[in-house]
Amino acid sequence: RTIPMKFGQLLLNSVVPEWRGKYVNYKQLKKRLKRVRLSTLAVAKTFYEDLGNRSNAFDLTDFFEEQQFFVALEADIATVNEFYIEQLEKQLDAFHALIAQAVVLKLITKYQPSEQTYRTKLQRELAKLHAAAAAAAREAESRPTSRWKNNRVAPEPEASPRRQLEGIGSTIESLQSTGVLVSGVRVHNRATLKSAFTEFYRGLTLLQGYTDINRRAVEKIMKKHDKNILSGRKEAFIKEHCGPLEFYQHSGLQSLTSETEYQFSLIFTDGNRADAMRELRMPWSPRPRLPAVFRLAFTLGLSVPLVFGIGYIWATKDTALFPRFDSVLIVYRMILMTILIAWAWALDMLVWTRYRLNYVFIFQFNSRAHARYLDILEAVSLFSLMWAILAFLYLMSGIQPTGFEWLHSIPWQAYPGALLLITIAVLGWFQVKSDYWLLRTLLSIFGAPFFYVQFRDFFLADQLVSISLVLVDFEYTACFFAYDAWTASDVCFRQLSVVGPIVVTLPSLWRLLQCLRRYRDNRDRNNLINAGKYGSSILVSIASAVRSAVPGTGPLVVWLAFVVLSTCYTYTWDLRRDWGLGQREFGYLRKELLYPKPMYYVAIVSNLVLRLMWSLTISPGSLGIVMDPRGLATLLAAVEIVRRAQWNLYRLENEQLNNAGKYRATDIEVPSVDGHGLSNSIHAYRLHPVAPTQTTKYSPRNSGNIDSIEVIDIDPSGSPSKTPRSRPTTAPGNVVIARSSSVATPAFPLNV
Repeated sequence: RTIPMKFGQLLLNSVVPEWRGKYVNYKQLKKRLKRVRLSTLAVAKTFYEDLGNRSNAFDLTDFFEEQQFFVALEADIATVNEFYIEQLEKQLDAFHALIAQAVVLKLITKYQPSEQTYRTKLQRELAKLHAAAAAAAREAESRPTSRWKNNRVAPEPEASPRRQLEGIGSTIESLQSTGVLVSGVRVHNRATLKSAFTEFYRGLTLLQGYTDINRRAVEKIMKKHDKNILSGRKEAFIKEHCGPLEFYQHSGLQSLTSETEYQFSLIFTDGNRADAMRELRMPWSPRPRLPAVFRLAFTLGLSVPLVFGIGYIWATKDTALFPRFDSVLIVYRMILMTILIAWAWALDMLVWTRYRLNYVFIFQFNSRAHARYLDILEAVSLFSLMWAILAFLYLMSGIQPTGFEWLHSIPWQAYPGALLLITIAVLGWFQVKSDYWLLRTLLSIFGAPFFYVQFRDFFLADQLVSISLVLVDFEYTACFFAYDAWTASDVCFRQLSVVGPIVVTLPSLWRLLQCLRRYRDNRDRNNLINAGKYGSSILVSIASAVRSAVPGTGPLVVWLAFVVLSTCYTYTWDLRRDWGLGQREFGYLRKELLYPKPMYYVAIVSNLVLRLMWSLTISPGSLGIVMDPRGLATLLAAVEIVRRAQWNLYRLENEQLNNAGKYRATDIEVPSVDGHGLSNSIHAYRLHPVAPTQTTKYSPRNSGNIDSIEVIDIDPSGSPSKTPRSRPTTAPGNVVIARSSSVATPAFPLNV
């Protein structure tokens, strides 16, 4: 039997993290009601202790504590209403821009304000009947070639056929007269506009959920007031204090949502409303079902005994029994570390989902096609089983116990080779499912400092810094299967001492170049300090390579000094900048926290311990002190992957709470007009601060109003000049998204 969730928990689960602090404080209001009841009882007790009042009734009206409750409630309602109006204004501005670009792309010929009316279900059904009757009449007269399905909305003669261009001139004149100007230079393609519409509609859905949950909060808390304090106040209070407010009526939001659905169906689905709604609505993400959990547990259950068997054979048998054991070990270790990275990433996604961090938006995943944590958990558990089976078979082919003699007839290269092919297939499948997110981000990292650095770029580059051993093993694996696996030579081993230090240094070098590029773009000196952190890591790598090649105490002392410097540098940066912790007034944490408090204190201590162990991974000469160098290297690489997974949790939380990347709840990339030397990338819609020298295009992530838009004036010589303006102009060649001069509640319908 399903237990209904209490409203307080439902409200907490419904909060958009970026909008925290803008909701009705239901929990605090409940506490106030309790104080009202207790303080009233205390006063009433004193009142009746007076012998003269025993025959009189205690008057509950105008009680001070109750007045304080209503003051707090009205303050919360005012906050919600102001925030709703602010968000609706931003959505209206975005709608202006989207419609203007649809006209420029010739997807519609004109936009008529009279079409902007909210239609009920009955009205839509009547419109479909009207469309069907009109289509039948036209077919009877002229037998047109196109047919309209029954579930298509009634198209307007000027707007529905996307290829009618007769009215384009007058349309642009109409847009110019209202302040939305477009030019004839190249614009982003239709797919970009479609993606912008879907993301815009997601923002409308979030805002609708915001109004609904706050309306319910007001009604619930007033119901509790009537039940526990004094009945009969709810209806009158809501009618007087909420009824006239925009967020409670939300008619403007309903109209804008309906109009968006209508225009999207005209522009992208030829008027087919059913198809339009399938594309606009977010796919339902069900909770993990029993079959998925069972498959995950089943594959893990099969993998565990195989892993113990592999460890037992490795510890008790002579490695000389296994062909090319040292080389095959590197191949299996590289894939094992890849599996561990996938496990760590899936668990990070699980935690982010549990605590409602918007990682899909921050990493710019495709919100409708990205791999979710359960997908990754299932895939990586099956991948782990494949790794364990092939590793076990390779070991069994070397010792050849009774019943396994047939394994000797299989070439030893088949076991690591098959595992490598499976790895490539799994990574390829996830690339297709994630729209090649990893490949595109890696190319951006490799191109540093020539590409603008977004959050996902430096976040993934930080992951590469932590998997230096995996990168070295990857280089060796490629060399091994290209040459050594088919010959008796050890060329790849000989060149490893030269190539290894270079490969280890590359991720830190990429991050350093990214920091320099970010400083060039936004002139923030913190980026130079961050670049120094990665410079210290590069010095540690160089000192480690020198120490391995040159014996003596001198290189050891230099290496040790660099390791201590780098560890203190990176640890301090982790706590203060990446995690935003260390604020004394909040217990050395920070004001806003999403995770339980003990998690932060554990992370502060464990991060230092794990980071000290991480410093050893770039010092191959020190790995033989305690145990076998290969086993210790594998252990330290696994520890660093765990530390990085821990870092990911708090880094993403800090990014969301402190809005370090200037993002908001939605990512509306409005296709903009480019040309005359302007950059083709839309930086304002990505997760980074907008540089002072860049052109600031419209984005809902920009805090404040739209008056900060820069207008690109094309002078007669053809060279662009940037001039900040607060009002649109009518000079040709300008790109302007105008804000209405009206204040407070924006008028609807829009006169575009």
